[in-house]
Amino acid sequence: MEKLFPEEVELASQGDALSQFNIGMLYYLGKDVEKDQARAVQWLQKAARQGFADAQFTLFALFDVEEDVTIDEAEALEWLRMAAEQGQVIAQYRLGLMYDSGDGVAEDISIAVQWYRKSAEQGFPNAQNALGELYAEGEGVEKDDAQAVE
Repeated sequence: MEKLFPEEVELASQGDALSQFNIGMLYYLGKDVEKDQARAVQWLQKAARQGFADAQFTLFALFDVEEDVTIDEAEALEWLRMAAEQGQVIAQYRLGLMYDSGDGVAEDISIAVQWYRKSAEQGFPNAQNALGELYAEGEGVEKDDAQAVE
């Protein structure tokens, strides 16, 4: 069943992060190869260690949605943080959400606002909405109806 493209495998073996990410996703989805979560994580970690933000966020997401993933909470949070620091818009929003609710981190609305703002400034609607709600309520920011609407 293995149908990986030899060129992609060669590039991944030579350290190409995008190819490593692609192969990891193929294994996770079971597309053109037999589904194998452990191999998916291995390939995604290779790309993530090179600073590939989408791989970093995907590793967090796997931890968040899969029951038997081989990543622990601390590692997942670190991957999320790395992706957010590199500007990965969904990672920034998700980190803001975690600080907003105290899910996996100490609740801190002011830090949540910082991450929501970074994501919102890139046009991510969920972050714009969350930030607007905080302005409307005056949580973590000064209450500002104009900012809330914006």
